[in-house]
Parts: sequence; C-alpha cells; structure tokens
Amino acid sequence: MTHAALLALWMLGASPTARAEEGTYRMDNLGGAVNLPKGWELMSGGWSDDAFKAQKANKHVLMRVWHTPYQPEITEDAARAWAEMFISGFEAQSGIKNVKVDRASVITLADRPTTQAWLSGAFKDGTPIVGTVLSFASGGKTVHVRTMGRANFKAEIEADARMLAETMTVDAGALDAETALKSGGFTATLPDGWRTPFDAELPHIKKITARLGEENLNPERCFVGIHPRAAADPDVLFSCEMYLHVGPVDEHSFAGVEAEVHEEFFGSSEKPVAAAEPVTVGDRMGFYYSPRDGVRLALAPYDKGMMTTWGLAGGEASDGLDEAIKATLGTVNFTGPEGGAPIIAPDKWVMYYIRYRPTSPPVLLGGVVLLGLVGGGVAFARRPRKNPYDIDDDDV
Repeated sequence: MTHAALLALWMLGASPTARAEEGTYRMDNLGGAVNLPKGWELMSGGWSDDAFKAQKANKHVLMRVWHTPYQPEITEDAARAWAEMFISGFEAQSGIKNVKVDRASVITLADRPTTQAWLSGAFKDGTPIVGTVLSFASGGKTVHVRTMGRANFKAEIEADARMLAETMTVDAGALDAETALKSGGFTATLPDGWRTPFDAELPHIKKITARLGEENLNPERCFVGIHPRAAADPDVLFSCEMYLHVGPVDEHSFAGVEAEVHEEFFGSSEKPVAAAEPVTVGDRMGFYYSPRDGVRLALAPYDKGMMTTWGLAGGEASDGLDEAIKATLGTVNFTGPEGGAPIIAPDKWVMYYIRYRPTSPPVLLGGVVLLGLVGGGVAFARRPRKNPYDIDDDDV
C-alpha cells in the first residue's frame, strides 16, 4: 500500500480492511442485503444485521449502508431534513470540518422515490471532501447508502452510490399507508399525512407511548396513529379505554364535570394545568387538555367508561398536532350498544338536573309533584278525625 493510499485511509478515519469476496451480505434487521461487487474491501467489523461498511480497493471511495426505524414519505422536506442529520456523520470522520449541505432533492432510482443529499467539508490541511447519501423506503424503515471521498473523485463517488443502491436486495419496498383506526369500542380516520404504524415501527412507537403509561397498545382497547418525520421521532396519537364513568356531559354540566375529571388526571401535578376546552368527539362533547408543550389529552365518555386520547409531538413544538387530533376526534364512531352511549347511574341523572338544570321541565314537574304530595299529606293530616271511643246512634 502506497504512502498516498495510507494517507487517504487515515483522512477518512477508515479502519483496517479485510478482502471481501464479491457476493451478497445479508442484514436481517435492515431487511435486505448489499451485493458487493469486485474491487471493494470490507471494513474490519463492517458487516452486521444493521449496517455495512466497505471501501473501494483503489481507496477513492468509502461506503456505508444503514437504516433508520421509520418510513416517512419521500419528499423534498424529508430530503432536507435528512441532509441536516447527515452532517454529524460526516463530522465523525477523522479531521473533517466545516461540513455543509450543498443540495438535497428527490430522484427516481431503481424505480423507487429516493432522496439524494450532497455534503462537503475539508480536512485541516484544506483537502476538500464530498459525499452523497441516497435514502429510500423499505418495509417500514428507511435505508441510507452513503459514499464519500476526496472532492476530485466526485463523479466516481456518485456513480458508486447509485450502483450500490440500485443493486441492493431489499425484502420489501415502500409499504402502503392505512388511515383507518379501530379498537374494541371506537373507530376513527386519520387526517392527511398521518397513518397507522407499520409492524416494523410498532416496537419504537410503544417506547414513545410508554412515556404516558401505555406500553402494550392492545388493539382490543386502543388504536394508534403516527405522523412520521424524516429526522425526528414521529408525532403520535393513541386512544385507549379507561374505566372512569361520569355524569351527563353537555353545555350545562361541562364546567362542573371538568373539575372532577381535572382532579382525576392532574390533581397531583406539580405544575398547574389549565381547564379543558370543549371538543367534539364523534357525536358527543369531550374534554381537551394541553398539559404542556408537545402533549395533548382528549377525553370523551362512552359505554365502557372514558375514551382517553393522548397526542405527543415528535419535534420541539406542537405545530399541527392540535389540528390533527381534533380532526381525528371528529371522525370517531362509537361501536358499542346504542352507539356506545355512556352508562349513567340514576343518581347521577338526578344530581345533573338538580345541580345544573334546576329550572328544567323535569325538575319543575318533579317540584309540582312533590308539592302536590306534600300538600296532600298536609291536607290528610289536618282532616277531622273520628274519636274511636265515640258511639254512633247506629251502633246502639
């Protein structure tokens, strides 16, 4: 190996290599395989179920293949977001500084939408470095193919990236989105940009919902939807059943019942949580809370208790989260008996009318009946009574 080749290896932070036979290198967790052509060398420890690293035998190009756990749509926005994410990967290579994104776009490669990002930087001695990353959807994940090297080999770097991406074997292409939600007691439809998680994504989603105490997402009692992001956790909303029955909820009782619900959910909260605003959930009124930035909670009574919907923003802010949650809640259909009508005990109905609607016809009518009963009782009590010891003439 020449001094120049050793210098190139050192500049790219490459580990010692082992001659790899041309052929297929399977990665189970990624869900595919690299078909390595002749003239490439496998990096030491460069082959696993998740990632693959190799270098061209002429030392011009360094290659890496890996995956990220979600399948967002392949768009211009995704291309730019991923490009910014790739900067840290370039900077991790020995001595590369001032890395920037030159451009990011969407192309078609191997008959599939693919984002392409071009990045550049330089070593301390000023030697320019460039690289490109191709990203495409596969089986609920996103596969990334990166090639990089000195800038004077830019054409070779791009040609190798395209060749490696085009010849990769993948178990599945982009999966089709599903927007219908269903659980044991309610259904709904997600808005544009949202979908249900794919099987490969679900373990990662459960780690997110576990932050709010829901680790299982049992489809018999919950449904879940996501808004995938290219370089961040997805926005997530999930609805589950909760055994909590309250009295009638309408414009008359909302504030009073909200106080009870508020105490149940936030009574021990260290920071104050504002009172809920009314929200439409299917055919009924519910409660909508904003406990903190990036977290939302909606509640609606139904036959099994309370439909509890949490929303979590994947980014730093809640932009679009409120609109998505409210749009979804508006499509809810309760599937239980009588449309999932809440089961309300008789005493709660009595208290509802006495406390919130004291001038309503049922209360007024009840008052009239009660007055009638009381008046009748008084009249009965005041009627002349016969002395049991008096003797009528007819008895003689």
